[in-house]
Formats: sequence, structure tokens, C-alpha cells
Amino acid sequence: MPDRSPRLVRVGLAICLAAITLAYANHWSNPFQFDDDHTIVQNPAIRSLSGVPRLLTDARAASVLPTHAVYRPVTYLTLAFDYALGGGLEPWAFHASTFAAFLGLVAVVFVVARHAMRDLDAGVRPWAALGAATLYGLHPVAADTVNYIIQRAEVWSALGTAGAVAVYAGWPAARRYGLFIVPGVLGILAKTTPASIFPLLVLLYATVVERQKGRRPWVETAVAGVAAGAALGLCAAMTYGTQSFDPGAPPRAQYLWTQPWIVLRYAGNMVFPHDLSIDPGWAPLASPLEARAIAGMAGLAVIVGAAVWCAWRRDTAAIGFGLAWFLVTLLPVSVFPLAEVTNDHRMFLPLAGACMAAAAAAARIATRQDQVRAVAGAAVLVMALAAAGTWQRNQVWSSHERVWADAVAKNPDHGRARMNLGVALMARGAMADAEREFDAAVRLSPTYALAHVNLGIVRGAVGRPVEAERAFARALELAPDNAVVSSYYGDWLLRQGRVTEAIVRLEYAVARAPGDMMARHRLLEALGAHRDFARLAEAARDTLRVAPGDAQAAAALDAAERGNGDLAAVRAAVMAAPTAEGWLDLSLRLYNIGDFHGSLAAATEATRLRPEYAEAFNNIAAAHAALQEWAPAVAAAERALALKPDFPLARNNLAWARAQRDAAR
Repeated sequence: MPDRSPRLVRVGLAICLAAITLAYANHWSNPFQFDDDHTIVQNPAIRSLSGVPRLLTDARAASVLPTHAVYRPVTYLTLAFDYALGGGLEPWAFHASTFAAFLGLVAVVFVVARHAMRDLDAGVRPWAALGAATLYGLHPVAADTVNYIIQRAEVWSALGTAGAVAVYAGWPAARRYGLFIVPGVLGILAKTTPASIFPLLVLLYATVVERQKGRRPWVETAVAGVAAGAALGLCAAMTYGTQSFDPGAPPRAQYLWTQPWIVLRYAGNMVFPHDLSIDPGWAPLASPLEARAIAGMAGLAVIVGAAVWCAWRRDTAAIGFGLAWFLVTLLPVSVFPLAEVTNDHRMFLPLAGACMAAAAAAARIATRQDQVRAVAGAAVLVMALAAAGTWQRNQVWSSHERVWADAVAKNPDHGRARMNLGVALMARGAMADAEREFDAAVRLSPTYALAHVNLGIVRGAVGRPVEAERAFARALELAPDNAVVSSYYGDWLLRQGRVTEAIVRLEYAVARAPGDMMARHRLLEALGAHRDFARLAEAARDTLRVAPGDAQAAAALDAAERGNGDLAAVRAAVMAAPTAEGWLDLSLRLYNIGDFHGSLAAATEATRLRPEYAEAFNNIAAAHAALQEWAPAVAAAERALALKPDFPLARNNLAWARAQRDAAR
């Protein structure tokens, strides 16, 4: 009679993947969140497959924010393909490729776990491995990475890292050719930090699980380390070569002594995922002698001790390997300071080790104490609870307001979470609630410039422009070089009708962050309102170089060319049949495009044809003032008022010119 166990295991794996797919059935339409905005939604680099060469060669293609220029070509290639697949920013298309990679990773975890549990009974081993893979796929900790679209970098990186171990374990004959290195290097090119550890995971498998002796595993690890080092070097050179990337990390010593406490947080969430958040916002611990720091070091010592003890014993080697996997995969994010001391997507790859350790321990209990049914029943209950938790986390991620309300509930003192909740509230028109959150954000994080920017936006929206400007001014004081601050301030100035000031701010924002499409579009709008057709054409062409096919830039270029054509037609008409009105019209058009000398000459021609033309003298005054020629500006404005005493524009120009003349004396 044929052995049906391999077929049953394949059926079990299929059921596992189906159960995971069912648990995620409510996540397909979840929107882009948080860092998705500057890396995907606003990013022109992913909007055409013609941009693939740039994605492979330019770290600045990663984000419209220069400080976030990081080289992850594998991740950004997948984003470009998803944009093409969905025909735009369709969340389902982006979720689909992330989820496909996630299911592939679950299958790879099954392969690794099955080989890692080689000392278990042959009949139990595949089912224990299947339990580890299923728990990994259903665990709510994974949901916070799968839902966060830009954090697919973690998914692809984990797939490469685990894939390296799976190839090494499952294909011993190919080790001499180093084929296991290939997925590991691809993982590094998806996201450097988690995948950089794959050579050490291979060494752990060889020495803990296979109990290899001698030099061979060390040589294989060394070769893998060289390849990993080369990939890391490439990523570092491309990232830091931009001269704009800034991880924004806290002091190294403070970061380091905080990490043991963070490791305990991660371990706690894997046992009971009660503290998951899109943005935990934990601050570094003030001192290594703080109670939490000491508790963290003690807890870490216990986990390390358990891993070493289990790895030393043959009958618990799989448990030791799983615990070691958990610790080793946390090593890069614990040693190299990052902007935040904790982020939940950092648990994604370590979770696989924790699940392997838990499944191996459960299998030992079941076989040694003859409690197979009890353990199996407990496992089913745990899987059901995990699936319910994942379903609930998917619901949290279903809207901006829900995910940020959840973050604020988990950490009410986190200024950035408060600000983002305010943005979500403002988007649905709850202005009073939004302002309350922005006020709280400013109180909690007084030096956070974007909190002041959003406070300015909401106060402007409710008709308090003086308070709004005060908030923008404070943001500029805190971050004078920040492109985002200038971009939003320029947008607000444009909405206030202060077009000239808006152009200055928006041009600065575009110069600092060339990929910021919002700033580019507002600049085109402002230049169009200013009727500065020459600069509008230049800005439109530059935008089309950054984002080929951009509809707003194409329309602006067309308007600029028509405007320039109109100007040429007006000039030709007045030269053919000179009239005072024609020269004045030409003078106004030239002033609007910044040709103040031309405007002055045209207005002077108008006064030659009509010496008592007050409007022409007012234009002469405005042109002289724009050229900072205060004395002739005063004289021309006085002449305009003498001819037309009730001329408010001339009165304003005279007051301005006199004030500037007196200040210059």
C-alpha cells in the first residue's frame, strides 16, 4: 500500500495557505498609509516601466523626500510593475503582489522548519513544520507588515533571507556552487538591514541543526559573507552617494541600551499581540540604569540562555535554532541605530524563528508525554485566535482615521501619531477635532515642524489666516530647509491669492525635492495665475522630464505656449498699429512675466501717445518699483494721482515706493 503521508502534507500546506488567504480576505482594499505617500502615491519614478533603469541606478527614485533616498531596487521594481498592473494607484494591485510574496514566504518557512526539525519523529516532523508555517502566516504581527504596502520591502527581504536557508538545507548538493547565496543577495537588494544576516543564519543551521564539524560550514559562511558584503556595499554607496539620505537616528549609545527592552516588547507581542501600532513612537531610554533597561538586559539574557541551552542538546536543537533565528534576525536593527527605536515591521522575519521554536516545543510535548490530541487541539485554538487577530488588524488598517486612532490609543503621548490622526480628521471635514489633535501634537512635540504646518492648514481652513501664518512661520523657523514645509506653505499662500510669495516657496520646494509632484503642480498653477508664460513653460518641461506624460504639466505647457503666442500677437499688433491702450496692454503682460524693463518701455510709449494717461504712469511707477528704482517710482505714482486723484492702485504704489525710498536713505 503506497505511503500517503507526502500527499497529505501537500494537502495540509494547501489548506494552510487557503486559511491564511481567508484571514486576509478583508485587506485587499486597505489604502496607502503613512510612508506609502512619499514612496508610492507621490512618487513619479514608479509610474512608468520606462523608469526601470532609474530604479536600478538611482536611490533618489525611492522617495520624493531627499532624506529618504535609499537603494532598494528589488522593492521598487515590484512597485513599478504593480502600478502598471493596476493601471495606476490601485491598492488591490499592490496588495496582490505583496500577498503572493507572503504566501511564498510561508511555504519557504515550512521548508526551513521541516529541515530544522530533523531530530523529531519522521511522522511528526512535517506536521510540526506545517504548524510553524501556519502560525507564522496567521499571526497578527505579520499583518502589520502585510497591510503596510511600502513595508513589502520586509516581505521580499525575508523571502530572500529564508530562501537562502531553505536552498542550503534542502539542496545540499548545490552548496559547493553557492546557489543558496542568490536569494540572500536578492533579499539584501530588497531591504538591506534584515537580509544582511543571512550568512549567519546559514551557519546556525549548519552547526546547530546539522551539527557539522570542521571548516566547511565556516568556509561556506565566509563566501556568503563576502557576497553579502558586496551587496551591502553597493546599497550603501548608492544610498549615501545621494548626499541627502538621513536616517535621523538618536545617539548610538542611547539606542543600544534601549534595544534589550525593545526585544522584550517584540517577544511579548509574539506571545500576546496587544501592542501593535503603525507608529509606536517609543522614546529611547534615558539611562542604562533605568529599570526598563535593566529588565530588558535581564530578559534578553534569559532568551539567549534558553537558545544556547536548547541548541546544545540534540533533542531540542530545533527549539534552539528557532530562538537563535529570533535573536539573530533582530541583531541588525538592534546594533545599527535607526530613526525609531522600535517599529512593528521589524518583527516580521524574527517571528518565523519564534513560530519554529513554538512548534518544535509543542511537538516535543506531544510526542514525549503522549498528548498529541491535546496539543493538536490547543494548536487549532491558537491558530483560530491568531486568524481572528489578523482579521481585526486588517480592519484597523482599513482607513487612515482608524489606524491613527489605534496608534494614539496605544501611545497618547506620541506627537506624530496625534498629528496624523488630525490629518485624517481634517480630510473628512472634522476641523475642530483635527485642530485639537494638532494642538496636542505641537504640545507633545514642540519642535516637530510638520505639526505646526498642519496647524497652519487647519486654521487657514476655518478662516483664521493670521493664526495660520503664525503657525507656518514657526514651522519655517524650526525647519528652514525642509522642502515639505515650503511646499505646504506655498500651497497655502497660493490659496490666499498671494501668488508671488507662493511662487518663491514652491520653487524652493521643487529645487530641494525634485520629485514632489504636489509642489510641482502648485507651482504650475501659481505661474499660470501670474501669467509668467516663459517660466511656466520651463517649469512644465522640467516636470515632464521628471514625470513623462503628466497631464497637468502637459496642459500647463500648452497654456504657456498659447500665452507666449498671445504675447507675440499683442506685440505685433501694437507695432503695426500703435495705440495707447495697446501699449498699456503690452506693458501689463510684460510686467506679469517679470520683464520689468520691457513693461517700463511699453508704458512710456503709451504716455507719448496719451500724455494724460494715468494708468500708464501707474505702470511706470510699478515697473520702477520692481526694479527698486524708488525715486522715479515715486515721481510716476505722484503723476498718476495728479491725473486721477481717486486711483487706489497708484496710491498704494506711491505709499510703497515712498516707504522703500525712505528706508534706503
